[in-house]
Amino acid sequence: MSALTNTLHRLTDVLKQYGSKTAIIEFGESDTIYRCTFEELSSHMNSLARGIGAGMIQKGDRVGLIARPSIQTTTIALALIRAGAVLVPIDRQLDDDSLEHIIDDAALRLIIADDSSFEKIEQLSLKSTPELIRLDETDTYRHPTGELPSLEPDDVAVLFYTSGTTGPSKGVPLSAQNIAFQLETVANAKLINRDDRVLLPLPLHHVYPLFIGLFAPLSLGVCVIFPHTITGPHLMRAIKEGDARVIIGVPRLYRAFYENIEHSLQEYKGPAGIALRTGLKVSMVLRKRFNTGIGAIFLQPLRRRIGPHLRVTASGGSALSKELFLKLESLGFTVAAGYGLTETSPLLTLNLPSMAKPGSAGRIIDKVGLRIHKSNSPESVTGQGEIQVQGPNVFKGYRNLDEETKKAFTPDGWFRTGDLGYVDNHGFLFITGRISTVMVTESGENIQPDEIEEWYEKHRFIEEAGVLMREGKLSAVVVPDIGAITGHGMPAGEAIREAMEEQSKNLPTYKRIAQYVISRENLPRTRLGKIRRHLLDEHYSRAEKSRESPLPHAGPIPIEEMSSDDKALLENPASHTAWEILARRFSDFPLTPDTSPQIDLGIDSLGWLEITLDISEKTGVEIDEQAIGRIETVRDLLREIAGQTRSGAQQGGDPFRAPEQLLNATERHWLRPHTPATEACAHGLYLFNRTLMRALFSMRTEGIDNLYEAGQCIITPNHISYIDSFVIAAILPYDYLKGCAWAAGVEVAFRNPLFRFVSRLAYALPIEHGRNARKDMALAAAAIDRKRNLIWYPEGRRETSREFLPFRPGLGLVLEHRPLPIVPVIIKGTERAMPIGRAIPRPTTIKVTFGKPILPDALQDKAHPEDGREDGRRYVEGLKSVMEEMMVRQG
Repeated sequence: MSALTNTLHRLTDVLKQYGSKTAIIEFGESDTIYRCTFEELSSHMNSLARGIGAGMIQKGDRVGLIARPSIQTTTIALALIRAGAVLVPIDRQLDDDSLEHIIDDAALRLIIADDSSFEKIEQLSLKSTPELIRLDETDTYRHPTGELPSLEPDDVAVLFYTSGTTGPSKGVPLSAQNIAFQLETVANAKLINRDDRVLLPLPLHHVYPLFIGLFAPLSLGVCVIFPHTITGPHLMRAIKEGDARVIIGVPRLYRAFYENIEHSLQEYKGPAGIALRTGLKVSMVLRKRFNTGIGAIFLQPLRRRIGPHLRVTASGGSALSKELFLKLESLGFTVAAGYGLTETSPLLTLNLPSMAKPGSAGRIIDKVGLRIHKSNSPESVTGQGEIQVQGPNVFKGYRNLDEETKKAFTPDGWFRTGDLGYVDNHGFLFITGRISTVMVTESGENIQPDEIEEWYEKHRFIEEAGVLMREGKLSAVVVPDIGAITGHGMPAGEAIREAMEEQSKNLPTYKRIAQYVISRENLPRTRLGKIRRHLLDEHYSRAEKSRESPLPHAGPIPIEEMSSDDKALLENPASHTAWEILARRFSDFPLTPDTSPQIDLGIDSLGWLEITLDISEKTGVEIDEQAIGRIETVRDLLREIAGQTRSGAQQGGDPFRAPEQLLNATERHWLRPHTPATEACAHGLYLFNRTLMRALFSMRTEGIDNLYEAGQCIITPNHISYIDSFVIAAILPYDYLKGCAWAAGVEVAFRNPLFRFVSRLAYALPIEHGRNARKDMALAAAAIDRKRNLIWYPEGRRETSREFLPFRPGLGLVLEHRPLPIVPVIIKGTERAMPIGRAIPRPTTIKVTFGKPILPDALQDKAHPEDGREDGRRYVEGLKSVMEEMMVRQG
C-alpha cells in the first residue's frame, strides 16, 4: 500500500522537483496570460496548507471549493488535500436547492468561493453554518512553517457529489488510495510525455477532469492549460497560443470541435480547399476500411492552423461513439478514451491508441476486476449484462446513504455500475446502455434512449434530442440547430418535421419517435454533457405548454412593460422602427424581445428577406445573411440594427432594385447569352433529350398554346420526379425553350462539373431555396429583366405524396416585384416513371397540362382570407389553390 501512498505524495510533496518548468498556463480576458512554475505551485500549496491547518481546520474536515479552474483554484485544492482536509469541489452553476443539499449533506466546516458564488451562498437557508471565505482572500492564510499531517491510504481525500442524472446528487468519498491508483494508471499508460502540454477545458467538480485532467499531468511534471472559457474562440486560442499537445475532453466538446474544423475547411478556397476537403473524405474512408489514415499528412495546413503540435484527444465522462472516434482519427489525431464512474475514481478501462477499437470502452486496467452479471439485466437485452467491478479504485460507499450503499454492492463485494455491456473475444468492453434508462415500448421492446438520441442528432437541423416515454409513447424534446436551419432557408417547425421524418425512415418501427416538442431551452445536462433524465418530463411539459398556451398579453408587448435595457435599446430610432415593423406583421402574436423569429414566428430565409427589405427601406440599415445567422431572438435583431447605425455599416442590398449589381462574376455567368459554340451544344442536347424522352415515354400534352397567349411569363410545374425538367424540355419547342431560364436547386443540378455544364446549356440558375435568399431573388429578377421566361417549381422540391408540399414564398416575392403572368403546369406520370429511390426510369404514359395564364392580382383573389398578410405569401397560396383545382379536374 506504501507504493500507492508514495504516488499521492508525488502529487503534493514532490512538485517542487520539477523546478522552474511551467506547471499551469491560465488564459484570462483579452491578451492576458498567467503562468505558474512547479516550484511556485509547490511553495504556495504548502504554505497555504500550513496556514489553513493552523487552527482553521482539522484533519478530516470537509471544505467546499466553488470557483472556476485557475492557478489559484488548483493551489487551494492541492493545499486542502495536503492539509488533511476533505476537498469538496462544487459546481458553480448549481441551483439553490442543489447547492443547499450538498452543503448540508457534506456538513462543510469551511467554504472557499469566488465572488459570485460567495454572494449566492450568503442568501441560502442552510441548516449548517460553515465558515465562508472569498477566493481572493486565501493568500492571507499562508504560513511558511508548520507541521503537515501524514496521508494514509484510507483517508478520504475528496468528496464528490454525483451530477444527479436520475435524481438528487449523492456524496461519493474517494480516498488517498483511490487517487494514487488513478495517478499510477495514467503514468503506466504512457499517453502523455514530459514535454507535453495538456489543455483542460472542463470544470473541476467532476472526478475525471480533476484526477485525470489536472492531478495526473501535474504528478508527471506536465504543464496544464486552462482556457478562459470553453467557447470556440477561447479554446482555439488556448490550443494555439498555449501550444497544447493533448486535450482532456468529453464527447460533446469533441463533436463541437470537429464541426468547427469542418466549418474551417469551407474557408479554404480553390485547389487548396478542394485538396483538404478531399483529403478528409479519403482519410475517413481509409480509416474505416483499412484501419489507416492520411489525415496527419494531407491535412497538415489545417492542423497547423488549429494547433501545430496538437496530437492527442483524450475522451471521458461518457461514451465516445465509433463515428466520432473515427472522425477525430481521420483528422490525424491520436484518440484515447476511457470508461468509469465517479464511484470508481474514475477509470475502469482504457481504449489506448496502441490497442484502440473504435466504439469500445477499451480493456480493463491492471489490478481491477470486471465481470458481466447477466441476471441483473432485462432478459430482452441480448447477451448483455450489468458491468460489475472491484479493485483499489472503487469507493467504500455513499455518504449518509447506507441503504444506497448496500444496493450498490453485490453480496460478494462487487460494485454494481448500473451500466449494461459485454466483453468481446479480445477483451474489449462495449457499453450498451444503463439499466435505469431502459425503456419498454408498448410492443414490449426494450430500447436505450442514448442510441436513439445519437441517431436523431446526426441530422444537421437537430442540435439536441432528449428521449423519454410519455403516455406509453416514445417521445422526444428536440432542440433545433437554428444556425443550420436559418442557413437552409426553412421555418424551424418545417425543418424539424423534415429532419424527424428523414431520420425515422432508417430506424425499426419500435425505435421511431412517436411525438416530439420543439424547445428553445437546451436539454438539462451535467457539466460533462450527460442528460439529467429525471428532468426531461418536466422539460417536455414546459415546451408543450409554451407551444399551446398563449402568453398573458395579446399582441406585441407594450414598450412601457419592457425591461429598462430593452426600453433603452428602442431609444435607437432604427431599432424602434424595426420593432414597429415586426409588431405590425405579427399583430396577433404575443411578441416580446425574447421571441425567437425562427421558432416562434416561423420566419425562414425568404421571410427574413421580406423583413430586412422593409427595415432597409424605412431605416437605411441593411442586415446581411451573416448577421441573420447570429440572430436568435428579436432582441438580437434590434441590437444588430442599433450596432449598425452606430458603426455606419451598410450591407446587403435590394435584390429587385438593381439585381445584377448584387451578383458576383460567377453568379452573373449563369445569365450570359450562349456563344455560337455553346448554342450548338445546347441545341444538340435538346435534340438528344427530346428523342430519348419520346422513345421512353408516351407523352400527352394539353394547353401548350397558353404559353404563347401569356407572353413573357413564369411557368410553375408541380414537382414529382427528377425527370420532370427533362420531360418539359422535350415538350417545349426549341425556339421557345431557349428563351427560358430554369430555377434549379444547387444541391441537385449543380453538384458536379457535368451537371453544371448541362445546367449552363439549359440556362439554369443556381437557386439555394432561401439559404442565400438575396442572391436567389437577384438571379430570378435579373433573368426576367433579360426578357426570359422563368420556369419555377413552387414547391422547391419533389413531392413525397399525392398532395402538394407547401409552396415556398420565394416565387411570391418575385411576383410582388416582377408581376408577370403565371402559367401553372400539372405533370402526371413521371412519379411512376422514376419515383424517389429509383435510378433508372421505366416506360409509362406521361401527361403535361399547361393551364390558362393568370395575373398576380387574380392569384391574390384565389388565396384564402387567412393565408398570410403579405402580398408575396398570398400569391403562392393563391397559386396553390389554382393548381389544386387543376389537379382535381384531371382526376
